[in-house]
Amino acid sequence: MRNLWKTLKQKVAKYARRKHKVNFKIKKFTDNPRVVINKSNMFIKAQVIAVDGKVLTNIIDKWQKWETKTQRAESAGIVLAEKLLKDGIKKVSFDRNGNLYHWRVKAFAEWMRKGWLEL
Repeated sequence: MRNLWKTLKQKVAKYARRKHKVNFKIKKFTDNPRVVINKSNMFIKAQVIAVDGKVLTNIIDKWQKWETKTQRAESAGIVLAEKLLKDGIKKVSFDRNGNLYHWRVKAFAEWMRKGWLEL
């Protein structure tokens, strides 16, 4: 049991380190709005936050009708890119919020790029 707690603490520490590193770089070196990803076991939620901290728009892939979670993330990325282009925002920073850049997070980001949005 002690070994499980040690492993869990290590995973949480790695996540916190990644999250801090990514957030620091984005907030320090960019002046673009940032797309912040929140990932749960079932859904991906994304918010677009302006430099001053106001939420410009958001999306949840809960209402996307596809077979897999990755396909839902892809369609949510396209919809969010269309929303941002409609509002006149063409360049954003991608904040993966400590999540590893693979599977659903990667699909979301790539399909935002395919929606003519510059990350």
